[in-house]
Amino acid sequence: MHDKVDGPVAGGIPDEVDPARYFRHVMSAVPTSVVAVTGRADLDPVAMIIGSFVSVSLDPMRVGFFVGRDSETWQRLRTSDRFCVNVLSDAQVDVSEQLAGRGPTDLEGIEWSVSPRGAIALAGTVARFDVKPVTLHDAGDHWFVLCRVEHLEEPTGTNPLVYHDGGYTRIR
Repeated sequence: MHDKVDGPVAGGIPDEVDPARYFRHVMSAVPTSVVAVTGRADLDPVAMIIGSFVSVSLDPMRVGFFVGRDSETWQRLRTSDRFCVNVLSDAQVDVSEQLAGRGPTDLEGIEWSVSPRGAIALAGTVARFDVKPVTLHDAGDHWFVLCRVEHLEEPTGTNPLVYHDGGYTRIR
């Protein structure tokens, strides 16, 4: 690694700006998928919106997502031994907004069924992954949840919902 680079230095955090706030602002330029991670806590359906779903490995099939350490919904959801990761379609902004709030999540008015592995499968999604959590990793103010994919499907073939620059957008 080189300590010195010839040429002008680009960017940086302005002195008068809170670094965490500036980081969030810059990250808003990165489009993210919108998924609902669903499961059961004491047999009750639980769901939360995640903007950090990633593919980790093809062999074995692994995916993961990040959750805030202080998330009350995660504290309930993590008691489930399996989840369904529901990739929301661009027609499901209302679903995302309903499930994105802090505190208890409410599936009232959202069509769902039991997934092949017993989690909650939302209707009208782009794709679904039935997963089993493998490990939980410390990631600062978040946890990284690594999961084994047990079943996957592409139910509709519609376009995904994307979050970018502080709002929902669609991919053409």
